[in-house]
Amino acid sequence: MDIIKITSAFTDFNIPYGLVYLPEIDSTNSYAKKNIYTDSVVISSFQKKGRGRFERVWYSDKNKNVLMSIVLCNSSLPSNLVNFYLSVITYDVLKDFLKNYDNIILDLKWPNDILLNNKKIAGILSESVNSNNGRRYILGLGLNINQDNFPAELNNKVTSLKIETKKCYSIEDIIISLVYQFYKNIFLFTGNIIHEWKKRTFVIGKRIKFNNGRYVSDATVINIADDGSIALEINEENNSKKIQSYYSGEISFIY
Repeated sequence: MDIIKITSAFTDFNIPYGLVYLPEIDSTNSYAKKNIYTDSVVISSFQKKGRGRFERVWYSDKNKNVLMSIVLCNSSLPSNLVNFYLSVITYDVLKDFLKNYDNIILDLKWPNDILLNNKKIAGILSESVNSNNGRRYILGLGLNINQDNFPAELNNKVTSLKIETKKCYSIEDIIISLVYQFYKNIFLFTGNIIHEWKKRTFVIGKRIKFNNGRYVSDATVINIADDGSIALEINEENNSKKIQSYYSGEISFIY
């Protein structure tokens, strides 16, 4: 990792975030929660215990992908929307890097995944911490860049820029673009971030399986509300339907 290149870009673009580089760490989010109390970006080349939502393992080879956490301190941003904001930024950065490729389909999957050609290329883990030093948001991002081999059980579920384009990319350039766009566009929170998120997703109207942690339902996505909740038309066992909203859960598409 060329950390000097990233540091110089932060200076050139007047990005007022601290920068912490850890060649190897258990998890950038875990480190940030314990050690970072100012607006900062924590970057690593390898996570020994990278994690996603529901404490799932985030698999990444060394020096192949973006592994980072953005820390925002004493922020008035709504905790239920910060992951949607980072999703929009990540989508736009990927779209820019892929602008010369045809037949590339980018999609945002509720609540915090980015899909490329119907496979997961990025995931976000959003956490908040209240302490004597105020409230902190820790936004973890795993973005698959140059990795071209994954465990067999993930081959049909995940992808990377290299797999889809047969080309290697500068991880440093992507990190710089992500952080710059994140800082520059923070004003989106003063508008309607969900409106921006919905412009970049195909999820509305899709048939899905929805898992809320207790049971799995067949449903159709009706809307994503301004507070980030998902509105579903759920198919009941007696062939009736009901409309219900959820703030957390997991969806999988029925193709």
